[in-house]
Amino acid sequence: MVDNKKISVCITYYNIDNYVERCLGSIISNTYKNLEIICVDDGSTDNTLNVLNDLAKTDSRIKVISKQNGGVQSARNRALQEVTGDYIAFIDGDDWVHYQYFETLMQAQEETSADVVICDYTMASKPVEDKKINQEEVKKYKIQIDELINDETMKTRIWGRVYDRKLVDNIRIPDGLLMGEDKAYNLLALCSNENIRITLVKENLYYYYQRNDSIVHTTRHSNLIHATKYLIDNLEKISCEQGKKVIIMQAMHDMLAYRYLEMYSEHKDEVKETCRKIYKEVNKEWAKTDISFGKRMKYQLLYKIPFIYRMLRIVMDPTMLKWEKEERKRRRERK
Repeated sequence: MVDNKKISVCITYYNIDNYVERCLGSIISNTYKNLEIICVDDGSTDNTLNVLNDLAKTDSRIKVISKQNGGVQSARNRALQEVTGDYIAFIDGDDWVHYQYFETLMQAQEETSADVVICDYTMASKPVEDKKINQEEVKKYKIQIDELINDETMKTRIWGRVYDRKLVDNIRIPDGLLMGEDKAYNLLALCSNENIRITLVKENLYYYYQRNDSIVHTTRHSNLIHATKYLIDNLEKISCEQGKKVIIMQAMHDMLAYRYLEMYSEHKDEVKETCRKIYKEVNKEWAKTDISFGKRMKYQLLYKIPFIYRMLRIVMDPTMLKWEKEERKRRRERK
């Protein structure tokens, strides 16, 4: 295929000098060449910035930006200031991609005229040998926003996909969100257009590497509900009525889940107060949507009597008891 559409690849780094070459190397070697590679070092104190600068000397597509430490969302926002491409892709600095990653996604975009193209991913601890992909054999599916929202992994990540820049150009998530920022960004993007076109590519093209010291492992549960509150506070930016409904439903789901987690949170009062604020805002918006009476009653009941939610979750999924035991164990270990 002709790579006539430029992709802006936004990558953030913080103290991961051992992973820089693996990540950037996989992008540089991609078969799709029309890339601008924007690397933001978020105030690293190790050798990350030096490694980035050395690699930038070998490829003119790489632009390195150094800033004071402000968190991953702050670094992403800085990268977005430099974007000039037609499409935007986010990659975490310790992950890597298949050498046909961008070619395969953009082939699907061209065939389906998609605004967002998503691929499957693999949890990996070390590099694996990439198998050559025959583009004619790649399975591609057009999916609806409701299908996407119902898939926990697809709605909460912004990596492993490309976005049409026009769709996300004006979306910025506050720097202070330490967790849940991916979900907030993704939902605002997906719910901003009434006629959004989404394509799923059934190929594992993104390699996700989770370190023990990563943000996912070290950040408190309570930050996730702050992201949900941010979505509710920004409903006025969503012109798509179906999108508003999706965000409201998602907010209620998250709020109930974290009411459940109150029992295990180190910040019970903070989580409880945030839940109360979200509940108040959601009640205002309900009148403007066609959410069924039955679902409203269900959510109100579960919010006001959370132990019923716990009982229902355990009945529907007995593994929740195992999860509770593991959560208690993790809390003891943190102390």
